[in-house]
Order: sequence, then C-alpha cells, then structure tokens
Amino acid sequence: ALEKLRKACPIGDIGNPEDIAEAVFFLNESKFCVGSSLVIDGGVSIKLSSE
Repeated sequence: ALEKLRKACPIGDIGNPEDIAEAVFFLNESKFCVGSSLVIDGGVSIKLSSE
C-alpha cells in the first residue's frame, strides 16, 4: 500500500511528520504572510488536477 502511494506522488515519496513541522515552522516565522493556504502534499493535488 505504501509503495502505491509513493508511486502516485510526483516527488516519489510520501510525507512524514517532519515535513509538516517544517511547513508550520515556516509559516510561524513568516510574519508578513497572512491569509494564505499552504498545500503540503508532495504535488499530488497538482497531479490530480491535470488528470
């Protein structure tokens, strides 16, 4: 099942908790960034929207 998920992801791997933590840290440090959505999915949403 995990291998199928990896193949479906454009970057060739699935995320881990550290990936989410890095994004949260980035948003916390980016004081000028407000009201933004940050998609953390390894490019899956881009791949799905093009199909």
